[in-house]
Amino acid sequence: MTANPLLRVQFRVPFDQIEPEHVEPAIAELLADARTDIQAIVDAPGRAPSTTLSARSRPRPNGSSSR
Repeated sequence: MTANPLLRVQFRVPFDQIEPEHVEPAIAELLADARTDIQAIVDAPGRAPSTTLSARSRPRPNGSSSR
C-alpha cells in the first residue's frame, strides 16, 4: 500500500490521493496519537489535570454543557 495521505499534515488536502482503505488506519493512528498527547498532559508534573479537564465539563452560563 502507498503512503497514507491522511497522515500527512499539509495545507492542501490531497483528495485525489485518498482511498477508502486509508480512512480506518488513519483514524486509528491519529486517535492513538491524541491519547498519547492527552496522557502526557495528565502526567505532566506540576499540573492539576482535574482542574484543566474539569473546565470542559462545567455547564455554560446558558445551561448547556461544553460538550
